[in-house]
Amino acid sequence: MSPSLSVDDLHVRFRTGGDPVHAVNGASFEVASGEIVGLVGESGCGKSVTARSIVGLEEPGEIVGGNIRFDGTELTTADDRTLQHLRARELALVSQDPSTALNPVYTIGEQIAEALRVSRRPDAQSLLRELAVGASSRLRSRKTRTRVLELLETVGIPQPEERIDAYPHQLSGGMCQRVLLAVALAREPSVLIADEPTTGLDTTTQSAILDRLDALTDSTEMGILLISHDFGVVAERCDRVLVMYDGVVVERGSVDSVRSNPTHPYTKALLGSLPGRSEPGTRLPTLEGEPSDRSVPPAGCVFADRCPSATADCRKTNQPVVPVGDEHGVRCGVEEARDASLESMPTSAADPAAGDWRSDERSSADRRQTRTPAADGGALTQRTADGNEAPTAPPTGSEGWIDQPERLDRPAQPMQSDQPVIELEAVTKSFRRSDGLVDRLPWFGSDGQIRAVRGVSLELSAGETLGLVGESGCGKSTLARLITGLEEPTEGTVRLRGDAVGGVDTRTTDQLAEIGTGFQNPGASLNPKRTVGESVAEPLSEAGWADSRRDERVEELLSLVDLSPAFADRYPHRLSGGQRQRVAIARALALEPSVLVLDEPTAALDASTQATVLNLLADLQDELGLSYLFVSHDLDVVRTVADRVATMYLGRFVEVGPATSTLSDPAHPYTQALLDASPRRSAADDSDAVRLVGEPPSPKAPPEGCAFHPRCPAATEECANIDPSLEDAGASRSRCLYAPDWTDDEYEHEQRRQRTNHAETNDR
Repeated sequence: MSPSLSVDDLHVRFRTGGDPVHAVNGASFEVASGEIVGLVGESGCGKSVTARSIVGLEEPGEIVGGNIRFDGTELTTADDRTLQHLRARELALVSQDPSTALNPVYTIGEQIAEALRVSRRPDAQSLLRELAVGASSRLRSRKTRTRVLELLETVGIPQPEERIDAYPHQLSGGMCQRVLLAVALAREPSVLIADEPTTGLDTTTQSAILDRLDALTDSTEMGILLISHDFGVVAERCDRVLVMYDGVVVERGSVDSVRSNPTHPYTKALLGSLPGRSEPGTRLPTLEGEPSDRSVPPAGCVFADRCPSATADCRKTNQPVVPVGDEHGVRCGVEEARDASLESMPTSAADPAAGDWRSDERSSADRRQTRTPAADGGALTQRTADGNEAPTAPPTGSEGWIDQPERLDRPAQPMQSDQPVIELEAVTKSFRRSDGLVDRLPWFGSDGQIRAVRGVSLELSAGETLGLVGESGCGKSTLARLITGLEEPTEGTVRLRGDAVGGVDTRTTDQLAEIGTGFQNPGASLNPKRTVGESVAEPLSEAGWADSRRDERVEELLSLVDLSPAFADRYPHRLSGGQRQRVAIARALALEPSVLVLDEPTAALDASTQATVLNLLADLQDELGLSYLFVSHDLDVVRTVADRVATMYLGRFVEVGPATSTLSDPAHPYTQALLDASPRRSAADDSDAVRLVGEPPSPKAPPEGCAFHPRCPAATEECANIDPSLEDAGASRSRCLYAPDWTDDEYEHEQRRQRTNHAETNDR
């Protein structure tokens, strides 16, 4: 196939108040018609800058070298009118965050109609023209409205006639992402650039969006550049993969070749740090060090400073692409580094210093590390059993560039006490508005109520991690807000150490200090005008701590999360994603809580940074005896960190049990569906996968019988009439009439028949 899009030796630079930042340093790749090419790498490696440069939106950066060609047209020297026409008709960019890409004052139908108008008249894109064409007039044409409805249906928006006049805030995150895709497809582009299109979405929504991209590629021969920090997504969906580091493509090849034979040390590090590769109860391998600040263009290999096999020549000479197979190339000149297998890297559960991790001969004091960062935030010391500190010696040889995995210092079972730290008894949360537009929104019932949480009971013990999983809108965040006191239950009781508690306004100072909160996007939760030290100190100031004591505590907290005291004077924009998450964790720990409620704490992080944060959370739990409520869409992450897992659907728990057994042998078909939608599921198992159809029912009117039966591939007539309770089903408790035997042979024929019917419905 001839390439529709070709990028050759691209260099992009940003001029700042100080030294320039060389964001892209010689990236080269092609995207052919009808293929999906994945671009992966750590946050800040230049993926998004590359994408925006292709469509001429690189400002405030500037292209200082290289070529970008689309169907023979050189884009780096093209005038604004040419780029405007290409963006209107041929090249489409789908941004990562629909909350900022969609205009909140226009309906989704109006925004798609605007894309249609621009594609037909690309020269009419001035502000005056925008003001002259009223938003409401864009959908008056029957032809335009019909086309908008077709596009909404194409991207999988259910009941498009009902949602065409909805505003972005009235739709879920997954639906908004589909709207962005519809806006891009309105132009019928030849190449679609999708920049992290599924980050932060639950596995079923993610799978549905990626299914749409697959179908569009097959039906239109559209080429797709799929940018992601999730190697699992790329491995499952793409034809070829590009691995980028510091603005350079260091490895490229077919997905099968790169996945089965990763050759560049950086690619091996990314694959090795995926949580699905490590056994539960082990530390995740992490890539040591940080990417360069890129204030000067690299003279040699961009990965040399973090690679154990780097030679003097690596640091001086730009490495050529070395072929390692058919259409598989790598920028690495050290043969021993290329030949080292992924299996030889420390991705197992073995601790090289202590032999088999299953042996408990070493005491916990021997294993525990006291993290005392040096001024640069990098060096560590290790406290020995006698209390003396010694520098931690870096590993040597081929394993020296990656942090060694070892057993997490946690007991086989979470620490138990007679009294749970957190207890919920039959908690229900209903939202009601007595007046206004909210009552007329489609998901509110005639009584103006939506029941986000319905009769949930749970206990969280000291030192325990409870993973909470489920699709967006199932009630996870509302449940977390009930525990933290940001919401009060409509019915039922929330207890903290045995005492019934209400909202934050009614809790004592000590009760408020018991629970800390970590958010999905630390960049949004940190005030950009405050230094790190000021942000971490904020809870202490609210609690009335004296200045001297407060400063001492801030330094202690930064050390606890592996940051040096020098970070206290930095602002959030000067931190990496992983560093910002550490700061957010430090702030959550300020008042010495016993419980942390963590809402998607690693969703926006790349694999290596995610592994570092998960290891930190495990260390803090061991050291401080913390309990975690860990909300996540990533089931591999939950399997790694959680002792127990609760699956939530339509405001209720449908399965609760030990994390390892529940996520390997579920007792409820909904848990199995979430697992099967995970991008890291083996393609060989796809024929038996449980696929969900449609969106979850509205919480205003849950279905009769089992709430899951309208989407369940194994549902029977009985399921539509009987509402099952949460009952023992093997190691778990399940809200299923047939648990734990819902996958037995007697149901297999029904499952296959209904899967076939669902597939035929989708095709139509």
